[in-house]
Amino acid sequence: MNTVALIPELVKGLPAAFVTLIIGLIAAGIAFRQYRIARAKFKLDLFDKRHAVFLQTWAFISLMLDSKRFIDVKEVMEFRREAANAKFLFGSDIKHFVDAVEKKSLERGDAMVAVRKAATEAERNEASRLIEETREWATREVKLIHDRFASYLDFSNWR
Repeated sequence: MNTVALIPELVKGLPAAFVTLIIGLIAAGIAFRQYRIARAKFKLDLFDKRHAVFLQTWAFISLMLDSKRFIDVKEVMEFRREAANAKFLFGSDIKHFVDAVEKKSLERGDAMVAVRKAATEAERNEASRLIEETREWATREVKLIHDRFASYLDFSNWR
């Protein structure tokens, strides 16, 4: 077959190829936009879950600021349940911090019980010292909690 005769046949197929190319580009653009929307939604959902853990932790630490406020085991277990996702949503630094909050609150509760049940003045003073120590710890941590969580809640640096 003559190659010169093939050229008109090829030219006849160009409009269809061009239309197919345009449709393919449009489909690729739509797919890319859907990908970006899905990624943004994922980031927002992650932020919402992380922010909830942050607020729960902040609120729970704030309970320890009142040296007369007794935090019972039920409240600690509720905090543990609410903050359980920390190990999945954050790095080990926040997971260890949430564990420390729980531990400090239990120590504080034990000390408050010890103050009530102390047989001697020395035992009562030691328990009171532990209560004050946890209150001071909570005071420091309430001031630092935003910095601890900042890298995970910063919109400019998604992990």
